[in-house]
Amino acid sequence: MGAMATISQREILIRTFKSNKTSVVGLFMALCVVTIALISPWISPYDPISQDMNVQHAPPSWTHPFGTDSYGRDQLSRILWGSRVSLVVGILSVLLAMAAGIPLA
Repeated sequence: MGAMATISQREILIRTFKSNKTSVVGLFMALCVVTIALISPWISPYDPISQDMNVQHAPPSWTHPFGTDSYGRDQLSRILWGSRVSLVVGILSVLLAMAAGIPLA
């Protein structure tokens, strides 16, 4: 009898994951969001809470790629910093659900 190659569960999981294009794209997008959230302090062009009343409601331009709001705050900076808050809220909600659900199951 020929020797059968044993395949671990990890290899099966990786092979199945790689064959599903949607999961690969989803993982790539999730990693991009996490990376942007982590490096936002260094890539954000302006302070997200500083106000400049001279540029209220400015349309998108080279200096403000997403424009400004009614207080003159840069929208790109606010989105970058907001991604950090969203990431923390998401992680904390999962941890809370696990803390409540694991003892009940």
